[in-house]
Amino acid sequence: MNFGTNWRKSYLFSSIPISIAHFFTSDVQMYQTHSDVAPLYPMALSLCGSWLGETRSKSPSEIIDQYLEKSVALMEERHVSGKEAMMDAYLTLARYTDNQYRRVERHMESSAFEAKRSLLQKNKVSLKKEYLY
Repeated sequence: MNFGTNWRKSYLFSSIPISIAHFFTSDVQMYQTHSDVAPLYPMALSLCGSWLGETRSKSPSEIIDQYLEKSVALMEERHVSGKEAMMDAYLTLARYTDNQYRRVERHMESSAFEAKRSLLQKNKVSLKKEYLY
């Protein structure tokens, strides 16, 4: 088993969708000037946000703000005719934000978080003692 080859393959498979997504979402002018492809831009944003979320290539706040919420807003603004596309955009945003909420919740319930919290409290107490005396 060649670890380097497997790593390269997995990197290649995760980078191809991201590159494609960036290509489709980067040319905003094309989507604004060509009315026949304009409805594809919000869908491309939603798809790109999904891929970036799965590969954790950008921060969650960037993915939500720049891709998923923007996709939903553009669909609402342009009154996209396909209800299915609109529902998919909402569903993608909802699933991603729910997963992020669950990740934060799990982290806050973890023993590592509790250990950090108690250490922070001890340090606050020792700082107060040091500055009071």
